[in-house]
Order: sequence, then C-alpha cells, then structure tokens
Amino acid sequence: MSTAKTKIDQDLVYSYLKNNFNDSVTNLEFINGGEMSQAFSFQTNEGSFVIRVNIHSTPFHKDKYAFEHFSTKEIPIPEIIKIGKLDDVYSFAISNKAEGKHINDLAEDEYNITLSDLLRVMDAIHAVDIRNSLGYGKWNLEGNGEFSTWKDFILAVNRFPDKENLFETSFLEKETWQRIYSQIEKLSEFCPEDRYLVHGDYGNNNVMSDG
Repeated sequence: MSTAKTKIDQDLVYSYLKNNFNDSVTNLEFINGGEMSQAFSFQTNEGSFVIRVNIHSTPFHKDKYAFEHFSTKEIPIPEIIKIGKLDDVYSFAISNKAEGKHINDLAEDEYNITLSDLLRVMDAIHAVDIRNSLGYGKWNLEGNGEFSTWKDFILAVNRFPDKENLFETSFLEKETWQRIYSQIEKLSEFCPEDRYLVHGDYGNNNVMSDG
C-alpha cells in the first residue's frame, strides 16, 4: 500500500452518505487496492456504488472525462455519479460499482479465459478517436497532453523529482543512469509522432473482470 494513500474514518464516510447522498445506504465496506484514494463499496435502494476519497479531486474529474469521452461497449468505464467535498480536507467521487474481481485475484484457468478479452479492450483503447485533442503524455482535464511531441515526453524521464538526492540515497547509480539516458536521447530521434490513447497503467491490479 502506498504511503501517500488517503486514510479516512469509515464512520465519517457512512455519515456523509446517509445525510447527503441517500439515506438508504447499507453495507458500506472497505475496498482493498489503489495507490492514492481510499475506497468503499455500498448499496442503496437504487443500486450498488463505490465512493473514493482523496485529498485531491483532479483524478476524479479525469475519471469523469474518461467516462464521458472514452466509455463504449468495448471499453466499459464506471459512470461517475457525483464529485464533491467530504469536508475541508477530503474530496470524493461516487460511481456505479463495476461487478467482478481484479485480474490479480483470478485463478489461472479464469485468467486464461479472460486474456483474449484483455487484449481486445487494449486494442479498443488504442483505436479511440483523439483527433479533437492535442499533445502527448499525461492528459489534463481538457483531454490534452502535457507535451507538444512524443520525443519531449520520452526525454522528460530525466526530470524526475529529487533526482540528485536519489543518487545518494537509493540504489540508483548516477553513472549508470547517465549512460542509459544518453541512449534514450539518441533513440528518441527516431520517435514517430503518431498519437494514440494509451491506458498508461494497464496492470492486473487496475482491471476488473466479470468473467
């Protein structure tokens, strides 16, 4: 679990939902996973939902953008029902609950059955029409990438935070890094400038399957 992960009292979340979302809230349960947000599933007389809590609201607005612009039958993305403030510190997002299990939790035979679907979803993501947006790399709340070229995005790997300190305090060796980065610089000259939508973290802990 990330040391930056939000930690919120479950009773506070339950009280907020009862008083501000739906007074028929039941079965509020902690959900494992996630690097930054704390998540809970719950039910009301209208269905099953998930609430995520974070000190930052930007990820929630990007999720809303993703649902509104990228969600299709081939790319199922839970709808964001509501975004707001839980209190003076925490923001929240409530979404429809996606039924199923994380790919990480599937048995081997279940995973083998799911694999072809995983590849189909990845292909569908890459096929999304993004001609109405600009840029490369991580996109902002308007759907535009933060870099003007793919090469700029690749070379930005050399601007990671606290780089010099990491050479002194971690296993990252300065000479090794400089040697690797010099090769990245040379190879970046051959970068194509084609643009595709990319998940960016299409790992087994970020994808769910209902079978």
